[in-house]
Order: sequence, then C-alpha cells, then structure tokens
Amino acid sequence: MDDRFKYFKAMGDKSRFEILKTLKSRNMTGRDVEKLIKLKQPSVSHHMKILVDAELVSENREGKYCFYSLNLNQLEEVHSFIHEVIDFNNQ
Repeated sequence: MDDRFKYFKAMGDKSRFEILKTLKSRNMTGRDVEKLIKLKQPSVSHHMKILVDAELVSENREGKYCFYSLNLNQLEEVHSFIHEVIDFNNQ
C-alpha cells in the first residue's frame, strides 16, 4: 500500500484533525494543545505520537519541553496527492 495513505489514517480522527488546525497558528507544547482543544494529557500524547509517526507533525525538544509544529513538506505532499486524485482534466 502507498505510504501516503498513512496521512489520511492519521487525519481520520476528529481530535487529530483539530490538533493539526491548532498547530497552524504556531508551534505548541503538548500542554498548549491540551488547553486549547480540551483533551487530557494522555490523549494528547497518544494523538501526537500518531501525527509524528505519520510525519504530519514534527517535534523539537528544548530542555524539558517538546514543541510540536506542522511538517509543511509532508502536508504539501498530501495536498498534491489530493489534487492528483481529483484532477479531472487528466482522466
């Protein structure tokens, strides 16, 4: 199976989709995400692991904090893949 489908599996959960939308505004710690989308810490950690494993989110450790950011290169690949699928001009 094409590796690109891992993106859709990762985005197929409402909480993970909300996390992606939240990270659009700025880099955040897990605690920031927890407060903004009202999830408990274990849930945030679980969802972040899935998003990081799918390469949609990058993590950067600074001391005891871990900052998360959108992986724009991978999101651009998802965008391109979607356009490839719906490009009706090249049927």
